[in-house]
Amino acid sequence: MPANKERHVEQSWQDAMRDAFNRVEYGQAAEIFKQALQDDAKPNLDTELLHARTLLKLDAKEAVPFLLRHKPGARDSAMLGRWHLYLGIGSARLRDFKESDEHFDAAERLFRSREDRAEVAYQRARRALLESDITAALRWSEESAHDKSPYGKIRAEHLRSFIFAQEERYRDQARSLLRVLDLIGNGRAAALEEWYAAVHTLAVLARELSMPEIWARAEAELNIDISWSQSYRGSYFQALKAIGWVRALQGDSLGCFRYLRQAQRVSDSPAYTVIVMLDRTYFARTIGETQWAANELAAAEDIATTVAWEETTGEERVGLLLLAQLTANVDPKRANYYLARFKDLGRIRSNVHHYAFDSRLDAIAAFSSGVVKSANDENEAAMEQFREAWATFDRIAYDWRAAQTAMCLYRISQKNRWHLLAEEKLEAYPTSWLARESKEGAASGRKPFIPDLTPTQDRVFRMICDGRSTQEICTELQRADNTVRNHIKVILKAFGVNTRAALVAEAARRGVI
Repeated sequence: MPANKERHVEQSWQDAMRDAFNRVEYGQAAEIFKQALQDDAKPNLDTELLHARTLLKLDAKEAVPFLLRHKPGARDSAMLGRWHLYLGIGSARLRDFKESDEHFDAAERLFRSREDRAEVAYQRARRALLESDITAALRWSEESAHDKSPYGKIRAEHLRSFIFAQEERYRDQARSLLRVLDLIGNGRAAALEEWYAAVHTLAVLARELSMPEIWARAEAELNIDISWSQSYRGSYFQALKAIGWVRALQGDSLGCFRYLRQAQRVSDSPAYTVIVMLDRTYFARTIGETQWAANELAAAEDIATTVAWEETTGEERVGLLLLAQLTANVDPKRANYYLARFKDLGRIRSNVHHYAFDSRLDAIAAFSSGVVKSANDENEAAMEQFREAWATFDRIAYDWRAAQTAMCLYRISQKNRWHLLAEEKLEAYPTSWLARESKEGAASGRKPFIPDLTPTQDRVFRMICDGRSTQEICTELQRADNTVRNHIKVILKAFGVNTRAALVAEAARRGVI
């Protein structure tokens, strides 16, 4: 083959690889490089460094060894600086911070341009966040802001959003992400990865925060006619699901289920499929579709048995907590199993997901534990878990989650303080299912509560007063016959009577029905 034709072929696959990288199709870019090597192509140093960048996006465990095998010569200071920069990033992600600092120092000595040195500062800040060193992250973020190019400004603002997240200042993080999106504007092609990340994170925050100004923006950005890359498929799934929750919190059940259907269509793992089906289970229950909810839950549990939960490294583990919550009133034993399974997995290992480092997942786990313990009539333990969840949700301004937790505390304790707190947190969600449940809970809460009865026993008492048989109560509560009969004995004793008829008469006399 003539030399000029060989150069043309080589340039062709290199261009295809760079194009895939710029489109944030990192898996495709890596595959092009791999295929080129199999075809005996001879990549130049620039292409090898591009492949290293690609591997850093996919898996630092592969990137670091590749870089160590492909070190540039000492004469090429610009390439050598890049090599040290990428090794610094990879070492940080592998949590070898001493090695990371040494490579960043070397890169800084080799770089001459303001933009290159600002990039080192940016990566140093990201490395500091991995070690939860906010002071260092702030210092390096100031250095990174020296890059005044359009992309430099986008990256610097996005970095500020990361720092706000680490500080658990989620409302500030949301405002920072709005600024990122404003800076990107219509230039998404030049900052596609930043746009993907900003839209995903803003959508998740829109689900959690009572900030109407971010609800519409997150949904509008998500619906821009752009095909999300395969590398960000999981982020697209999470964003769709989050906007489904936003719709539900606004009282739009139809919009909620539409987004959840879209999310399931793009789900790229069984664990994510389980999560979206559990969301549908939950919302089907809120609109009274009990059979639909039961079918969704059964299907989700079937898929959950195929998931290798111990191999998950990210937020998909929340699926186990949702399973615990949604099976608690159906089969407390199964709920206990799912909760124990989650706890056995330990902390999330990911260096990418924020949940690995802050208290949000701990609060969600505490809430799930409270739901399960309440279903098992372990009310003191449930109260302790709910109080722990409340403290976090209240502090970080996750208002609807705080309201949901306060409602659980109210149902157990019957202390009006919790109901008032729930109402306060739901002011931004007047048309949500939670607002409806809060009002219904207040109405039922005005009936005098029998202090000697647990919440489950109080439910049995109300069902007896409604004329329900023991078997009907067993079926409704999913409890064994002996368990329900023991509850009935306690109830009769609390009222000082021996029969159901006498119970109803005594309850009427006391004014509790």
